[in-house]
Amino acid sequence: MGEDRSSRKEAIMKAALSVFSQHGFHAARIEDISREAGVGKGTIYQYFSSKEDLFRAMLIDGMERYVRILQSTVEEEDRVRDRIRVLFQTNLYLARTNSRAARVILEGLTGLGDEMHDWFLGLRENILSSLENLVREGIERGELRPVNPRHAAYLLLGVLHTLAVAGMMGETEDETISDMVLMGLEPR
Repeated sequence: MGEDRSSRKEAIMKAALSVFSQHGFHAARIEDISREAGVGKGTIYQYFSSKEDLFRAMLIDGMERYVRILQSTVEEEDRVRDRIRVLFQTNLYLARTNSRAARVILEGLTGLGDEMHDWFLGLRENILSSLENLVREGIERGELRPVNPRHAAYLLLGVLHTLAVAGMMGETEDETISDMVLMGLEPR
């Protein structure tokens, strides 16, 4: 029973992504989402209180999946430089292969009120802290030159955002960007 409920909720969110990416948030209708999901309109309201609630849940789920994938790929590497390179490559790959979802997420992070803004700021801070710790580890191991770890984390986050947009647009150039960033952080 719980698994069926979970899979139905997942199907609704997948359908919502499809409809939101085709029509945008404001033009999307619950009727369209229910048709795409193969469920009745009332079924959607058993899981989500409103279209906004469904959109928020879809955004949060998408962002949390994205962060988990990035974290798991980075954990597979030993050297900090390799972790940064893999982080950039994976980020670009995810944006390129999930461009529809990435576009909906980026568009959805604006204009959804204080609660969503606060959630996103918390997520952003967690990502920045992880990047800062990664840089700090690289400095301690002598793989990166001594820089302000927080400033380097902002740089890395900016590159991640840029690569996400590039990936959504179908661009594939990540080696040059990775090399430029890593050369700037090389020990001197």
